[in-house]
Amino acid sequence: MTDDPNREVSPTIIRAADFTRASNEYLRKEFPESDEAMLQSGLLVLRLANAFQQESERQVHRPLDLRWTGFSTVFALSIFGKLEARTLARIIGVTRQAVSLVITTLERDGFITRTTGEDRRTFVIELTDRGREVAKKSLSGQIGVAKEWFGGLTPSELEQLTHLLERVLSTRSSKVAD
Repeated sequence: MTDDPNREVSPTIIRAADFTRASNEYLRKEFPESDEAMLQSGLLVLRLANAFQQESERQVHRPLDLRWTGFSTVFALSIFGKLEARTLARIIGVTRQAVSLVITTLERDGFITRTTGEDRRTFVIELTDRGREVAKKSLSGQIGVAKEWFGGLTPSELEQLTHLLERVLSTRSSKVAD
């Protein structure tokens, strides 16, 4: 296939380049005041994040009885030891309801324990020995996936990408209440 901008797009086979080209044309026509580069950046980040998460789950986390949120939870607990559920939700970027579901699953599977916090309305989560073991295995596998995805970048490019993504996140996070 070529990247000919005039080629007709099949309704059953639409490549990423077709979508990008078609969305730019649509934006220019329907929303001429829009900044198509910003929208394309957002869409690319979303596609990248979804694909990275799906591949990570398929290659690493599902074989260990985890999903992405479960991995994020055991990774965060590996770093911080014990966390309150609401703090965990904030640092892994999910709702309190989502973290409640993952905690229930991880506790059922023997990866974490929860105890009542200082305030009886809260609880504190920490890894079990089994949870620490699965956290190490999943992080090791996740490092491998990251190498596959980002290994083609030079150290300078990787640093620049990381800096730009952190900048977007911090700018956006400052506008959203925790």
